[in-house]
Amino acid sequence: MNRLFPCFASRRIIVLFAAVFVIVVMSASEVFAQPAVRSFTPTTTAPSGSIVITGVRFTGATAVSIGGTPVNSFTVDNDGQITAVVACNNASGDVAVTTGAGTGRLAGFTLSAATLLVSSFSPTSGPPGTVVTVTGRGLHCITRVNVGGVAATRITTSIGSQTSMSFTVPDGAVTGALTLTSPFGSESASERFVVTIPAPTITGFSPTSGAPGTVVTITGTNLTGATSVNVGGAAANYTVNRDGTVSVTIPANAQTGVITITTPGGTANSGRTTFTVLPLPPTITSFTPTIASPGRTITITGTNLTGASSVTIGNTPATSFTVISPTMITFVVPATGNGVITVVTPGGRAISGGVLIVNPASVRVAEEYGMRIFPQPTTDYITLEYTLQQPAPVQMEIVNSLGVSVLTYLETQQGSGIHRATIQTKTLSQGVYFVRIYIGGKVATVPLQVIR
Repeated sequence: MNRLFPCFASRRIIVLFAAVFVIVVMSASEVFAQPAVRSFTPTTTAPSGSIVITGVRFTGATAVSIGGTPVNSFTVDNDGQITAVVACNNASGDVAVTTGAGTGRLAGFTLSAATLLVSSFSPTSGPPGTVVTVTGRGLHCITRVNVGGVAATRITTSIGSQTSMSFTVPDGAVTGALTLTSPFGSESASERFVVTIPAPTITGFSPTSGAPGTVVTITGTNLTGATSVNVGGAAANYTVNRDGTVSVTIPANAQTGVITITTPGGTANSGRTTFTVLPLPPTITSFTPTIASPGRTITITGTNLTGASSVTIGNTPATSFTVISPTMITFVVPATGNGVITVVTPGGRAISGGVLIVNPASVRVAEEYGMRIFPQPTTDYITLEYTLQQPAPVQMEIVNSLGVSVLTYLETQQGSGIHRATIQTKTLSQGVYFVRIYIGGKVATVPLQVIR
């Protein structure tokens, strides 16, 4: 009997240990087991509707999905219940709850369509950028809005509101149907949205003055789509730039005045700020004759000669002058004044390329001696060539357009025949000069042009 007691006690210990092990294992499995979904109600609902999910081990849930996609939101009411809000992109299928221990799911949910209805919208017209509010039904699931076939870029919907949403009229929109699209279909409003074009404004332009041909940049708002630009009442060529500014070329017939721009949205003008049209600078293309005696009439041809205030030869004013047309002036040669011809107008100063010789006697002498210089025009030197029929004393000098000597060469006795002399011109400034040769008692003159 005493020998049997230890054996009996050992069996009781083994049984007790086994029982404790089972309890510990069961407790551990309860702690780490994944959640289980037992039921949910309702089994059918539309987006934004709520369903109540019942089951076990919901505490610490990290995600709830329906039909494979997350719901809009969910609340863990207690370890055995979760309330979830159905999303627009949910689908019929399993309801699943996920915790750190795993995922429990139950099939059988049916997503009913959110019926789409557009009752009204306000405002019913406006330019791009207008915010439009739409009322109706099923508007919380809108994914696209078209205005006249152009998609809006900003759409605002609310989970809590199925009856209202808003969008912004996009750039490029045109008057047309207002169509809303959701995962459950599309619906158009019974009334068209009228896209209005905003009126243009001119805020400034630069430069504010210039001659015809000047390019002026106009700044403002809503200038895109410009159909005409006028400067002082004259139609002008223009370009609408990518940054919304407009570049306009001042036309030849423009007058000082306001700038106006017309677009499909209306007409804008620069108000009290006017563009000042300046006269074009004059030019002299030619004159004839190029050699004349005092009192003879010279004809100048060129451009933009209207309004000439003075005509000079060298620095000597013409005896008189007459503006015949914008391209022609005549003047009477003064007693002295070899040199270039200068015409001054409101647009500026024009200088002839050639020289007028007012002393024909000295020119005839130059021709008599075959006098010529080269190169012409020159920079650093010239070669002077002339022919003497018989020996004679020769002296040379260079004078400016005022007749003042700037270079003088000593008189030398030269024999008959062809003579050449190299004369340095490095020290002379750019301009028109005259080379003179005194041969015996005669004077020969040839014009010289120095360039730099």
